[in-house]
Amino acid sequence: MEDVILMSIPSYNKDKYYRIMDRTQSNYANQLKRLSRDKKRADFILIYYSLALIIYALSGKYYPQFFDENWISYSSIILSVIVLIYSIVNSRSEYSGRISSIQHALNDVKRLKREVGALPELSDIKPLSPSCSESQECEECASCETERKKACDTLNGLKKEYDTLVSKTEIRDDIDFYYTILQLCKQYGINPYTGLCYDRTVPDRTSVEIVELLGYISEINPKLQRFHIWLLRIWHGFLYLAPVLIFAVGILFNGIIEVTFVKP
Repeated sequence: MEDVILMSIPSYNKDKYYRIMDRTQSNYANQLKRLSRDKKRADFILIYYSLALIIYALSGKYYPQFFDENWISYSSIILSVIVLIYSIVNSRSEYSGRISSIQHALNDVKRLKREVGALPELSDIKPLSPSCSESQECEECASCETERKKACDTLNGLKKEYDTLVSKTEIRDDIDFYYTILQLCKQYGINPYTGLCYDRTVPDRTSVEIVELLGYISEINPKLQRFHIWLLRIWHGFLYLAPVLIFAVGILFNGIIEVTFVKP
């Protein structure tokens, strides 16, 4: 029973930590893209809606015959509330500081991953020769043991540095991890929404990378994340179109009112 438990525990060796750092690098890269997009969107909405409020006020004043004044006044209040909310959210989100922190973390993870990848494989280092006793080691065996110990100490040092870095960095969002999984699925030819290969065959479960990827898929629920992303896209599209729609509806309402109340 004990042997079965030990076999089920993953070996956190050089290859395992290299893969962990590679996933973290992808997460940070996707997180950086998301935060940059959110910052640009928030800044654009503030400028866009502020200009819309000015255009509404000027249009209603100089061209009152084309616009329904009540509709424009009501819509201006709604847009003012949205501008206020975005101003508060933008100031509290601290996008600039978070983006800078993620950029530094991303560069550090890239460096750590390169250093881990440059470490020698322990299997390539010759073990102690059976013909040599512990008290009388040949020079070649002593050199190999020194190299092995140096590689292990270096890996342990990189592990500690990585753990410290991750603990000080903002936790990635599920959407960031979702995009990382999509990249891995594309790399290994697996459909993220079914867990099968694109030719409908069962993936090779003897591969450590494939088993890890299937575990990620079951953990993140890609279908739910895709639904979440589409909801966000619809909401963002509505935010971009809202000022234009309000402007067009103001003209339309004014035309309807004029047609309704015009004297024969």
